[in-house]
Amino acid sequence: MPPAPAARPGARRIDELEGLRGLLALWVALSHLACLCGLDALRPALVRPGIWEWLLYAGPAVDVFIILSGFAIFKLLQGPPLGYRAFYTGRAFRLFPVYLTCLALTVALLALSHSVAVAAPWHATGYFQRWVAGLSTLQAHGPAQLGLQLPLLHGLTPPGWPPPAGIVDFLPPAWSATLEWQFYLVAPALVALSRGPRRGLCLGLLLLLALGAARLAAAGGWVYPGFIGLKLWLFVLGMISAHVHECLASAPSGRPRRWGLPALGLAALLTWFIRNPAVLIWLLTFGAIVSTKNRGAGWRWLLTRRPLLRLGRISYSLYLLHWPLLVGALALILWFAPTISGPAAAGWILVAGLPLVLILAGRLHTWLEAPLMRLGRRLSARQV
Repeated sequence: MPPAPAARPGARRIDELEGLRGLLALWVALSHLACLCGLDALRPALVRPGIWEWLLYAGPAVDVFIILSGFAIFKLLQGPPLGYRAFYTGRAFRLFPVYLTCLALTVALLALSHSVAVAAPWHATGYFQRWVAGLSTLQAHGPAQLGLQLPLLHGLTPPGWPPPAGIVDFLPPAWSATLEWQFYLVAPALVALSRGPRRGLCLGLLLLLALGAARLAAAGGWVYPGFIGLKLWLFVLGMISAHVHECLASAPSGRPRRWGLPALGLAALLTWFIRNPAVLIWLLTFGAIVSTKNRGAGWRWLLTRRPLLRLGRISYSLYLLHWPLLVGALALILWFAPTISGPAAAGWILVAGLPLVLILAGRLHTWLEAPLMRLGRRLSARQV
């Protein structure tokens, strides 16, 4: 998941987006909890397969994170001039400390992961089988995989390399972290291209180009989702949303907002076209934020609740840390109850493990993420 950029002087944090970030991070954590316990094999009869996959695998949640990142980075780069060195220094201190910490913890628990893969009674379920296959690849080709994943550039490796199975993440949620870092590398250039009086037109053309690039990348065999060519259009959609937000903020309060219905139609079309509701989720949220000034109204009220805002602040730590902690909790449960069922294991982790995961993610944010964010801001300020 993309972390939220640190606020710059004069910038206003949008609380609703912070709450949305927290909600999405929790969705991803619950998704991995369910999948690691084999619940992907228990689809309710009344739920269609496509909708079940959206809910269970949390793909739309990560895609909304990507849109959020495009929105936030566009806002960041539209502020006072920020040099390249300052931008990349701040971004590196924002992204790498938590990532490297969680990667190190996951690598240290690799033997424990193998024990869970062997011991879990639900090892024949689909998600679990894919995870076990990935563990085998990491065991056979760990140094090459780790060498690519440490600098977060593994999303740029060509299809099928390194052999035999291409990229397999040590830390499964980190595919979006490499995607985020790739976006940071090109974001200043993309924002520079969209400057000027025809910014809206430039962003629209950029979206069309990014959609075309995604189709070409998919046709060319790029299947690893952490490749920027597959997801750039989502970042650009976030940039367009930031541009619309700026236009509406500077428009007279009585100006009619006729973009709502066409935008909703576009989101519905994209949802059908890509079989993914992320665009629709984002547009409904964004529309609720800009359509009313009443924070007590519906969706806005939910997103600005204190627990969700707290989750939003620790969302990046939660997004990466939950994986090794869930694997560790599952290993402990299987050690005490080797014949436990998947639903029972999920219930124990949900009741006893998830609160601990949230507490430790909060500690990671307080002790590591936030201090190094402040250090990154200080270093960036010296380089401007």
